[in-house]
This record gives sequence, C-alpha cells and structure tokens, in this order.
Amino acid sequence: MLIVVITFIGVGYAARNARHISMSAIYDQLSGRWRKALLILICLGTALLMFYFAIKSIEYVMAIYDRGRTSASLRIPMWTVYLALPVGFILAGIQYVLTAVRNMVSDNIYRAFNQQEEYDDVPPEAEEDSDNNHDARRDT
Repeated sequence: MLIVVITFIGVGYAARNARHISMSAIYDQLSGRWRKALLILICLGTALLMFYFAIKSIEYVMAIYDRGRTSASLRIPMWTVYLALPVGFILAGIQYVLTAVRNMVSDNIYRAFNQQEEYDDVPPEAEEDSDNNHDARRDT
C-alpha cells in the first residue's frame, strides 16, 4: 500500500524538481525561441494529461469507496490508499502549469518552476553558432 502512495505523490515531486522521465531527442536539437516554445507546449500537454488522469482516478477512488473494499490484513479502507492517485496527478498538473506560465513570462528557460535550464543543457551546435556570431561581431 505504501508503494502506491509513494509512487503517485512522487509524481508531483518529480514534476516540481524536473526529475521526471523526458524524451528529449527533438528538444535537445532546438535552441532559443523554438526550444522554449516546445517546452511550453510539452508542459501544457502534460498538465492536461495529468488532470485527465486525476479525473479518472477520482472516479476509480469513488468506485472503491462505493464497494467498501478494505485491505485483507489491516482492514484499512482501500479508498484512503488510492486517494494518493488523484492527489499526485493534481499536484503534477499544477506543477506543469506553473512551469509553462513561468516560461511564458520569463526570458530564461525553466525545466521546472524553480529550476532554470543550465548552460550544460544547451546543445553544442547552439553554443558554436553563438560563438561564431560573437566572433563576427568582434571583427567589425
């Protein structure tokens, strides 16, 4: 039972600290406005998905509550354990919305609401382009 609680509450924690799984093949190849725009799109899409999962998990918790299911050994109502699902999904959805808003109003790129993307995260090609432009400006 504790595994369920830790897993789904951990979803919100992972979103808050940018410790979630990310498929970044396309994202890593972008820089500047396009990188930021894709991050905002990903955050908003993921937030919608998290809120959808929250609605479905609330329906599931209500069904378990209506059936009166309890754990076999401790007789704990199972709906209290599975309540971690909608709580975790709602927290994760809020974090993704906050990250999207932070990126919309800020000049910098934020992978999470409180975690700015570091220079190590920028693809080497983008750094080379930046260096070449800087050198060209210095020569004039």
